[in-house]
Amino acid sequence: MSLSENSRALIDALENLPILDDRYRDMVCVNRASGADPRGMFSLVFMAFDIVNANQVALKFFDIDPDKVFNSYRVQSFRREHEILQTLIGVRRCLQVMSGFKTYMLKAGGFDIPCQYFAVQWLDEEIDHYFELQDSIVAEVKLQLFHDILLGVEALHGKEVSHRDLKKDNLRSIVEESARLVIAIDLGTAARSDTPALAPSYNASPVGALWYSAPEAKFGLAGVREIGKYTDIFALGCMLYELFNREYFFAEFLRINPSFSMVNTVFGLAVSQKTNDKDRLDALHAALDRHGKGMAAVTMIETDSSVPMGISSILDELVQSMTKFDYRSRPKSLGSVRLKVQSAIAVLRNNRLNRQRTEETKARRIEKLKRIALKEQRLADALQRRLANAK
Repeated sequence: MSLSENSRALIDALENLPILDDRYRDMVCVNRASGADPRGMFSLVFMAFDIVNANQVALKFFDIDPDKVFNSYRVQSFRREHEILQTLIGVRRCLQVMSGFKTYMLKAGGFDIPCQYFAVQWLDEEIDHYFELQDSIVAEVKLQLFHDILLGVEALHGKEVSHRDLKKDNLRSIVEESARLVIAIDLGTAARSDTPALAPSYNASPVGALWYSAPEAKFGLAGVREIGKYTDIFALGCMLYELFNREYFFAEFLRINPSFSMVNTVFGLAVSQKTNDKDRLDALHAALDRHGKGMAAVTMIETDSSVPMGISSILDELVQSMTKFDYRSRPKSLGSVRLKVQSAIAVLRNNRLNRQRTEETKARRIEKLKRIALKEQRLADALQRRLANAK
């Protein structure tokens, strides 16, 4: 995705600016780097040094690309992100906002262009490699990561915030008090359960990334607050599947459900004819009751998965429950999901300890046999010497 002239002008100005707001210096755009995949839909993100607190921060600027500036949903989402972050100040495992909502006046082409921005904490450690190098990472380590991801999303849900764009790109980890914390970033599409939707209708457009969007979000219900946490749970189920499979979850879902396009149309038409959230949900429920049970579930057991046999049934059941086509059948909270992940970790840990004990016992037995053999050899040598002396 190429940068607009406006976006490039803002990046060039900030990267060459000695200091911003008498506070931020050494600014570098990090989510639109040359040759890299763009990250973040609404913002240009800059790493900068905060001379006040003597640490790195991320500066989020609303992208002044003309296609975004005149999109009221994007503009409102950017402002809403800052509002949500303010409600999460001091909440552990949640991204922390570091400044108020500010405006930088960009001077370009003879114009003064107001550019809105705010600062958040800088989180440097990505988790992509757990998915990309999964064959070289043991299952116990991957599941511990997923457990930490669950804790991070639970922290958001505990504050009535649904992220709605969960994927590995939007997760970072830090070490705090000797413990790893996984924190969800890029809350541009996040929403609180007690706020109205920014758009009257989402038609067939999901809020987050297509490959991690729950079916109901593709049917035009992305803005319905009652289902926000269930769409997060669906995305987490996709991620758990992808920790042990190189194929995207949704690609496998489409492979085993070739009729999804038709189903998508049927559901979309049923929902789109309604004008309020209650009626849309009622229409969805009626469609799910009639057609929802025909969708085949993705299983980890029958795929080319790296899941150890000892926990394959646990994870298969977990992925299937988190990605149920009917959101009403998914787990009601992430607490129950964490317990199952903990049980899988315990199985792996016990198996590992049993293997270690078996190997240690085997090593001790071998060492004992060596000592016995050495002793017998010494006795044989002594006997041989006595026989030789007797001659």
